[in-house]
Amino acid sequence: MGTIVFSLCALTYAVLSLAAGMTWQRLLHWSGELLLVIGVLLAAKGISDVRREWTLRPGIWGKIGEIRAHAVAFLWACWNWVVKWTWLARCLHLHLTAPAR
Repeated sequence: MGTIVFSLCALTYAVLSLAAGMTWQRLLHWSGELLLVIGVLLAAKGISDVRREWTLRPGIWGKIGEIRAHAVAFLWACWNWVVKWTWLARCLHLHLTAPAR
């Protein structure tokens, strides 16, 4: 199903590009560039999958998840700091529902 959708999207792109005045040479050039980028992305995905399966290291998606967890923890700590200091919450025009401790 994905192959059919991809083929129809590529055909639509080619027809619209040629109708807009793009030359065949330019169309083939940009199609090649697109295939190059897709190939690099697929190779990176494959390397990440192999690394995750063969080693205990998380790979790029696991690393992104770790960074996201650290960022959320940092933002939560900052929010608790803002709530703790009511004068800062008033300066930022925040309406707190629970009383600050």
